[in-house]
Amino acid sequence: MARTHDFQAVEQQLHAWNGRRRLRDSLVWGPRGLLVGLLAAVIVATAARLRPFLTNREVAIIAGGTAAVGLFVGLLVVLVRRTSLVQRARFADFTFALKERSSTAVEIHEGALVVTPVLALQQLADTLTAMGQVDSKTVLPLRLRRQDWLVILIALVLLGTAVFLPNPQEETLLEQRAVAETIEEQVDALEALTEEIIQNPELTEEQKEELTAPLESAIEQLQEGRITQEEAVATLSETEAELRDLAAENSGEQ
Repeated sequence: MARTHDFQAVEQQLHAWNGRRRLRDSLVWGPRGLLVGLLAAVIVATAARLRPFLTNREVAIIAGGTAAVGLFVGLLVVLVRRTSLVQRARFADFTFALKERSSTAVEIHEGALVVTPVLALQQLADTLTAMGQVDSKTVLPLRLRRQDWLVILIALVLLGTAVFLPNPQEETLLEQRAVAETIEEQVDALEALTEEIIQNPELTEEQKEELTAPLESAIEQLQEGRITQEEAVATLSETEAELRDLAAENSGEQ
């Protein structure tokens, strides 16, 4: 019973050291993941200043997203990593210079190493004594790496500059988006009129084909940029006028 209790003390100490190891690694890989996300955002911000790509607000949103994803992935790499009890013991032996005491204790407990009960108790007691002399805070300190945070600070300054200084490409981008939105509205109007003509029971197939042909051509050319918005509007107006004339003729005949 005493041996089982003593080994639980060894196991608990190995678990505590492994937790401190993971925390130390998190303080390294978390900032590094954040840095990767910020550097990706810097590349995006640079591209947005070389060509009409994103507004400053959109760059800020993307920067926040990539930074969060980078930080999450960096921490995830550390937190999802699982280690066996033997691996924890070997880490403790190497880090705290325990001369394979903890890994030997684990192997004896798990039956991988067969010794007499007396020798097992002596080895376990020696392991606990050696563990008690370890100063984990000194040997395994928790530190933030200045180099990483310096680069993070530089990346934040670059991003702040990109977000808060006027972007010469933004005006061009907004104009392009306005044109694209107008074209989309005109295409919708042309498609709606085309559908209205097709569904009109008062028109013959020849009349439908005659009316929809210029509309379909205008839609195709507008989407490909081969006609101007003004020409598309003119086609729409002419077709609507022809449709009204046909409707008037049909009413007169009735």
